[in-house]
Amino acid sequence: MTKIFSTLYILCFFIGFAAEATYTITLQKDQNQYPVESRFVEQLEDKNASYTIGQVSSDTLSNLFKASGEAMLRNTDRNAAYWFKINILNTCNESQQWLIESFNFRLNEITFYIKTDSGYKEIKQGDLLPFKNRSIGHKNFECLLPNSSDTIQCFLRIKTKQPASFELFIRRIDTFTTYAIGEYFLLGIFYGTIGIVAFFSLCMLF
Repeated sequence: MTKIFSTLYILCFFIGFAAEATYTITLQKDQNQYPVESRFVEQLEDKNASYTIGQVSSDTLSNLFKASGEAMLRNTDRNAAYWFKINILNTCNESQQWLIESFNFRLNEITFYIKTDSGYKEIKQGDLLPFKNRSIGHKNFECLLPNSSDTIQCFLRIKTKQPASFELFIRRIDTFTTYAIGEYFLLGIFYGTIGIVAFFSLCMLF
């Protein structure tokens, strides 16, 4: 009898561990934004920056993804590309639009891959690419998520030459809009004040 209970206990432990290791971010209606914490993300270091989305999503490389074990996502090798796998479950109203946002706007390359029925949709951005390439005209990098009640699988590929941390957020579109308008309003006041001071100083110089 003791042996049976021990076996059941071990089985429950591994089931619980497996459930906890799914790395899924669940979107709920009572919250409007989520930080993408490292504990919710599996990552793969591409030392030669040569992997394609087909390779990293295959069984061969997909099994090599693992949690970094660090408090923050970052690049430790500036010549490598970093792939991140995020699973997102939307339990909210399907009409509510969500997006992924990168707070670090100095990344050389950041590419979002969203899984669809026909493959992966690619959205490539970065500070080395034209501003018009961005899906949303904002200083940060954003990618709209599909409205789906199924689990959304998203891959991110980030490559940048400078040491960087990757601060990612999942936000509701209305929350993002409110934040972006307020941010640009304050930036307008800041740069407007600098412009007035510069113009006044120029007048005094002459």
